[in-house]
Amino acid sequence: MNPKMKNIPGKNQTGKFFPDYFFRFPAAYLIIFVLILLVYVQTIFFSLGKLDETNIILDHLAFLSDFHNLKEALLTNPFFNKGGDFYRPLQNLSFMTDTHIGGQNSWAFYLTNILIHGFTCSLLYYLLTLLGKNKRTALLLVLIFALHPLFVQTVAWAPSRGDLFLSMFGLASFIFFIHFIRSANVIFLLLNIVAFGLSLFSKETAVIIPVICVLYYFFIEKEKKVTLVQLLIPFACWIVLFLMFMYIRNDIVKIIVQKGQFGIIPFLVHFRTIPEFIFKFFLPLGLGPMPAFSWTYTIAGSLILAGLIILAIRFRKGSGLYFFGLIWFLLFVTPALMYINKYGSAACDYMEQRAYLPLAGILIFIYIFLTGNRTLHDSKKTPVILWVILIIFGVYTSVYTRNYKTPLSYYDLAISNNPASAIAWFNLGATKMNFEKDYTGAIKDYNTSLQLLPDHADSYINRGFCREQLNDTPGAVSDYETAARLRPGWYEPHVDLATIKHKLGLIKDAIREYDTVLSLSPDFYQGYNERGALLMEMQDYRSALQDFNQAIGMNDKYPEAFFNRGSLESHLQDYNSAMEDYDRAILLDKKYVEAYVNRGVLKYQLQDFQGAIGDFDQALTLDDGYAEAYLDRGMARYMINDLNGACEDWKAADKFHIPEAENFLQQYCNK
Repeated sequence: MNPKMKNIPGKNQTGKFFPDYFFRFPAAYLIIFVLILLVYVQTIFFSLGKLDETNIILDHLAFLSDFHNLKEALLTNPFFNKGGDFYRPLQNLSFMTDTHIGGQNSWAFYLTNILIHGFTCSLLYYLLTLLGKNKRTALLLVLIFALHPLFVQTVAWAPSRGDLFLSMFGLASFIFFIHFIRSANVIFLLLNIVAFGLSLFSKETAVIIPVICVLYYFFIEKEKKVTLVQLLIPFACWIVLFLMFMYIRNDIVKIIVQKGQFGIIPFLVHFRTIPEFIFKFFLPLGLGPMPAFSWTYTIAGSLILAGLIILAIRFRKGSGLYFFGLIWFLLFVTPALMYINKYGSAACDYMEQRAYLPLAGILIFIYIFLTGNRTLHDSKKTPVILWVILIIFGVYTSVYTRNYKTPLSYYDLAISNNPASAIAWFNLGATKMNFEKDYTGAIKDYNTSLQLLPDHADSYINRGFCREQLNDTPGAVSDYETAARLRPGWYEPHVDLATIKHKLGLIKDAIREYDTVLSLSPDFYQGYNERGALLMEMQDYRSALQDFNQAIGMNDKYPEAFFNRGSLESHLQDYNSAMEDYDRAILLDKKYVEAYVNRGVLKYQLQDFQGAIGDFDQALTLDDGYAEAYLDRGMARYMINDLNGACEDWKAADKFHIPEAENFLQQYCNK
């Protein structure tokens, strides 16, 4: 006899609402997907740019659009670098796929989240039917789970992909394990191992899945066709997969969690997350993308959790699944509690998408309670209450999801929910700075962020940029210097200082800033290129050439370095080398307007006037406001006796108030 709940005699009231076939395959699964789509389809029209969506997706669209980068994507962290705190290769792969499907549009990223959510809820429904026979109650509960407002962060925020994959593959692995121990079918064993591997490469929390499987084997399943010796086979496979994952994660990707960011101290700091997840599951109030702890929610959630434990003790003889559901919740929630980000509560106390898989355990508890209790099972009120909850949650979630429409609305929600979050204020400022070009508004947000977190170097450097755009040069310099002082090993403030000093004509000072940049970050190839350009202005051509060569040696796909070296070679009258470098720059970036113009000028100097005209034509096709291209094309046309064409080009250049154009018009065009 397996652990499914026995049918309790009595008429099942949930059957009155729909015929039986609504709760069988495929109708039940279609209902799950349809309702999820009805609520979440709006997200495909939402904008990317919310918390980490910029750093992970928008800043890497060119990288994600090229499948030649697949190996690098699979062997880097979620921000496509070595090191860091996390390893999410399946998330990286899925974002590459989304980029190929949707390009720079956001719909593919959110549609993928919706579909994974649908598959996860379908698997959860199937799991409940494995644990009990009441498909009607199982479907209603899963629909409530699917439309639960607490999980909006999971579906409507693209970087929740790791939690979605973890949940989908984790549930699949557990389901296959149940089938394996009930049938001893090797196919289910293989599927369990594959699904576990996929979940592990989705998120590290998957290490809990084998523990759940073992607990189920020993304490829940009554009739097993797999012996303890046979159980060693999946156990060995789980260990091998885990060791392989840890080798790739630690030795190849170089994931290193900093001291103090993982362990018992962060767990104790985050312990209140447990009752707050419970509270928000039963009463979804105070929701937000970057929440802070609330003693009201902590105490109320603790009381609810205590009630669940009491119920589990009271009904433990009826089914061990009560305790199993609670243990499921506690085990899956624990890994996230043991990690603390570098900003701690200055960012948020927890993130709601991490409740997704853990709360499936509470759903198991509720399902067993409703189907195992005769009074609740037979009551006419039970299905009515479930339907009312489903409708309320569906409407609530549909409205609440709109807060995720834009980065601005997202951070407005985050701040209204947690006004003490310095990082939320910082990100709101960054959104205004990057997307709205509202530099004054961004400065106000950075000021608030710095009041809450005075040593936040990122706020200083961003505020400095905003001040620079508003022509507040002294303020910008002050902010950049403060950022450099607060984070001595950070090269970016020195890059910004070099830019300002260059604008002020302090070229030697700008070069010294780049000297600092390259001493702090020797692998920053862009720094060699920028310093080379400054050295070229100082007429230190030998040193400039060395820097350009160094930049190209470090990255031979860097068109700007080829362009600058070509300009230097052209100045030194090494025309063949200059032509080769311009050709390479254009090959790497076919929209490089300046490279077409410079190559056109070089062809003009070599008396290849038709070739020069072709390059100027291409430059003007890409940018019809490039005044110098009109002037230079006019000169090339004049050299092939196309006076009318030359005069037309000089007239176009004259509209941009170029003195040479007016001179040519007076001299050659009878102006």
